[in-house]
Amino acid sequence: MTEKMKLPYFDFYYQDFLTGTAHFTHQQKGIYITLMCHAGVRNGDGLPNNFEQLCTIVNVYSNDPEQVESLKTDINTVLHEKFKIIDNKWHNERQLEDYRRTVEKINHRAEAGRKGGLAKASNSEQTQAKLPNNNSNKNKNNK
Repeated sequence: MTEKMKLPYFDFYYQDFLTGTAHFTHQQKGIYITLMCHAGVRNGDGLPNNFEQLCTIVNVYSNDPEQVESLKTDINTVLHEKFKIIDNKWHNERQLEDYRRTVEKINHRAEAGRKGGLAKASNSEQTQAKLPNNNSNKNKNNK
């Protein structure tokens, strides 16, 4: 099994974020970006389909029970509006698509580079074979 490619970033479409979250409260926007970052760290594996784990990720802790309920309601709102269950994990579809496209592009470039390197090495060997042997001339001059 091959290891998943780890990307230290995800594409962030600021205009789409602003327009797509214009109706969100600041708390909901914070939850959304936090979940996006945690999903990004998981490199295409998605967020757990476990509400309590998601509450831990978002840091739903307060001495005020009303605040805790407000946070849980907002997590639920953000999840159901911006994420989708795929293979029993929460994914933002665009983020997942971008991750897959980026990995494909990196792999394609790596393969092209590998082929180019092999071709260059092959050409270099052929060029070296065609050159006269300069070592015999050096030996004559050193005598």
